[in-house]
Amino acid sequence: MSTFDANRQMPASVLIGSAFFLLLLFYHLIFGSFFPNYQGLLGNDYSGLFPALLNGYFWFKTNSLFDVPWFSPAFCGGQPFYADVQSIYYSLVQFLTLFVDPLTSVYLSILLFASAGFWSMFYLLKQRFNSSNEAAFLAATLFMFNGFYAHRMLIGHFGFQGIMLIPLAAWLLLPAQATSVTAYRLFLKSTLTALLLAYWLQSGMASLIVPVGLSVFALVCLAHPNPTQWKLFFCHAIGAISIALALSAAKLSVGIAFMSHFQRSDYLLPGIDGFFNTLLVLFTALFFSPADMAEIAYSHLKQVQWALERHEWEFGITFIPLLLIIAAWVKTGWQTFHPTAPPVMAAKKSLWVNSLLLISLIIPLLINLYTPSWNALLKQTPLLKSSSALFRWWLVYIPLLIVYAALSLEKLTLPHKLRAYLVSLAVLIVLGLNLTADRLLYQQQSYSPDTIIKAYQKVKSGNPIPAISQVNAFFDAQNNIQLPVYRNDLLTLGASQLACYNPSFGYRLEKLPLKSLHIGSIFAVTNGYLNLKNPACYVFPTENHCQPGDHFKVSEKAQATAFAQYQPFSFAISNTQKIANLITESALLLVFGFLGWVLFRTLFNLKRMP
Repeated sequence: MSTFDANRQMPASVLIGSAFFLLLLFYHLIFGSFFPNYQGLLGNDYSGLFPALLNGYFWFKTNSLFDVPWFSPAFCGGQPFYADVQSIYYSLVQFLTLFVDPLTSVYLSILLFASAGFWSMFYLLKQRFNSSNEAAFLAATLFMFNGFYAHRMLIGHFGFQGIMLIPLAAWLLLPAQATSVTAYRLFLKSTLTALLLAYWLQSGMASLIVPVGLSVFALVCLAHPNPTQWKLFFCHAIGAISIALALSAAKLSVGIAFMSHFQRSDYLLPGIDGFFNTLLVLFTALFFSPADMAEIAYSHLKQVQWALERHEWEFGITFIPLLLIIAAWVKTGWQTFHPTAPPVMAAKKSLWVNSLLLISLIIPLLINLYTPSWNALLKQTPLLKSSSALFRWWLVYIPLLIVYAALSLEKLTLPHKLRAYLVSLAVLIVLGLNLTADRLLYQQQSYSPDTIIKAYQKVKSGNPIPAISQVNAFFDAQNNIQLPVYRNDLLTLGASQLACYNPSFGYRLEKLPLKSLHIGSIFAVTNGYLNLKNPACYVFPTENHCQPGDHFKVSEKAQATAFAQYQPFSFAISNTQKIANLITESALLLVFGFLGWVLFRTLFNLKRMP
């Protein structure tokens, strides 16, 4: 077995562990300077995350661990919170805010997920693809520093953190060749995978769940399981999806109810003109990711309605995988056609598996290809029709190309010492490219987290939570409402932002039903209604005898007061939601009961060992 150390002077585990901590230090040196940047600011899209984290912290401080934050009074005069597809209340970053301020929580979370991406990719290669330590280490490094994750974190798309767990999902779903299969092992792996899937759904990654699932499936196809392993994979997958849906039934049900009132199918769907141009843009973004990538892409785009800035085109994995893949292809071609070369010992691969892999690869390309008729068809397709861009689906290629590059390195069959030196050089190039990359755009972002952090520290030190007492907004000299990047921060002053940032209501809040909402006290009365929306009307209008966007009635002042103080209030839910809540509660009891029994059994067996 390869030990990664060319001179065999140090155990592989020690060397790889040490190298990982060195990589993590470089990760901090490269990206830590953006949290905050040299102006003390963060990516603009953190303007949505930080107020949401503070809102979640207020809710937790006011209620028990088991109280679901169904709604929030802090934005748009009152809106759904748990039902929002971007809600991250049940996530690592929100959990960390119970102990540290939101900025520290955000940055710790970024480092933890980068680390999880490294180790999950490393063990995926080692234990499911049977690769050498060298190949696994290189793949783990490339994945840890992939541009999609890093730059989404810089700009503030925090719900996308879960993409770093794609290799972990593939590792869980791919059966280990030398492990005996029992019902206990099967259910345990399905349960662990289900917790991962449920985390994706609960932590704001629902919009990417399909391409992420496609990415995991592509990795499984690349592993080419034998027929027995395919059967186990499908058993694991079906079990995991079923359990995950049960764990997330409550969120999915209320989320669907919320979004059913705010369809976004009227947005244009951009695409790239021509298949060759689509390949060209993808190729450039993956292997070179120049600073002017957005301008390169724009020259080939059609149907653009909303700006697609540079962070939307960050998919970079460097040119290292490209060189390894080309080298392996050249060697295979030479061995195939050169009369004196040793014969190619290729493993037999199933045609239908390769076909499934090809389909997984071509879907993200096709949905971003533009022709008038094809675009019209996409705008009639469920899920796709509500999107304003589908280029994020290209994340499918990131883990797949990295794994394929690592396998290509193996195909070169280099001596251990030479392979170790080659991997060391490749890792240095990856670090060098990241250290010297032009990220001026991200240093020029303008959201200040100071207001949120100060409010958090005040409450943490014992000051009362600022209950929402008014609806307010920002105005210019002509008394026109302004939309500064920090507008959601008004919750720190006990005000609900009238023109809040929430894409669920449209990018320009064009779908927000304002009705009688206005600047002033939440208890101001207009035609028998308070100046605070009853958020239950957004999700359960029939059961609460109201319409989406309706306000609390004067007779409901007690409920409105509780809501404004981040406390639960009484509202009716649909029968569908009652069933979904019961399914989620039952699934939680069963899953954590089973995992508790697994832990007890493991500790008991360890105690009995001599």
